[in-house]
Amino acid sequence: MEIIILPSYDQVSREISNRIISAVHKKPDLVLGLATGKTMLGIYQKIVQDYKKGRVDLRKVKTFNLDEYIGFDSSDSVTFHSYMNKNFFSQVNIPPETLMRPVTNLKKRSKKQEGSTSRSSVSEEKGTSDSTNPHHPFKPEPGLKH
Repeated sequence: MEIIILPSYDQVSREISNRIISAVHKKPDLVLGLATGKTMLGIYQKIVQDYKKGRVDLRKVKTFNLDEYIGFDSSDSVTFHSYMNKNFFSQVNIPPETLMRPVTNLKKRSKKQEGSTSRSSVSEEKGTSDSTNPHHPFKPEPGLKH
């Protein structure tokens, strides 16, 4: 394992975004598991900047949001999908049909989603929802490498 210590959040964001972009250059159809929240925002902003400068093409990339709240439609403004759309997806050329998110209503789980998760070697953690943590993550299988 490589440990890199950098003096600022901006430098960490640049380093990680450069590594992601490099991985996309090597494998344009890369599958990315994307975490949400403010910690990751700088990374996404750097990728957006590089996309706008023509340094990366994301049209073959497939993504899986690693987080979502149970019981909300993806268009609801409180969802992580909405957050990612506002802060990342709407600013780059990742096709909407390749943006996968955890199923928040397991009764409505589609065959397309079921097939997509298994083809991408991602299993879904079937957590329970309670009032303190209605969070529903994807959990990669052990040893998964892309």
